[in-house]
Amino acid sequence: MKKGAWGSIFVTWIVALIAVILLSLVGGSSIRPTSWMVILIRELILIAIAYWLNKNWVGEKVLFDSTVSIKTVFVLNIPTWFLLISAISNVVAGSGHIDRIPLALAVGIGAGVFEEYLFRGVILRGILKLSSGPHQVWNAVLISSFMFGVSHMVNIGHQALEPTVVQGASAMILGLFLAALYLRTKNIIWPMLFHGLNDFGAVYVIGSASCTSNLDPTRLIGEFIVLGGLAIIFLRKSQRSKILDPDYFH
Repeated sequence: MKKGAWGSIFVTWIVALIAVILLSLVGGSSIRPTSWMVILIRELILIAIAYWLNKNWVGEKVLFDSTVSIKTVFVLNIPTWFLLISAISNVVAGSGHIDRIPLALAVGIGAGVFEEYLFRGVILRGILKLSSGPHQVWNAVLISSFMFGVSHMVNIGHQALEPTVVQGASAMILGLFLAALYLRTKNIIWPMLFHGLNDFGAVYVIGSASCTSNLDPTRLIGEFIVLGGLAIIFLRKSQRSKILDPDYFH
């Protein structure tokens, strides 16, 4: 890390968050507009900002390849394959909603690439390097996931508190799994794919980039059991040496 301090991580997060808020004001007051073209342009700008912040401020190496076996990657991505099959099934079954595909793709690809590059590729690994001790891995996973959750509460300005908190909590739980997936596969493509498919499916089914109306507080329990449970399994003690492999942890 070029600056070698927690401040670099925090400032990068804040600048990116401010960029998200400011860009959401372009062309309207909604955080999630319905125009796929507007969303795609905004996400591309955010990706460029995240890349610039990392290159010029944090200097974290984002992993795009690894020596992890194909079998291991396949098994770790079983939830991803489930989402892929689900997305294909929804598109086939909902042939009358083909017009939703551009919007779903814009949100899925844009958010998947930007958020995973920033939160898992830059922030997670940055915190991991700045942490130490027996809880080094979980400290990084929990802190980066908390930041991820807070970032999804920017809707607080124009929606009720409860759905905003639920949205943030849901994102934090998702962040636990995405962090574990990245640390185990050592390839940012996989959390990007899972995240993208997750957002694609939600937007395609609802027909809007704003999915807060479908948030149910009781679903958090199920999400925590499934995604949190997978994160615990992925990051179990026997895997710590692989996660902190010197060939990748530098």
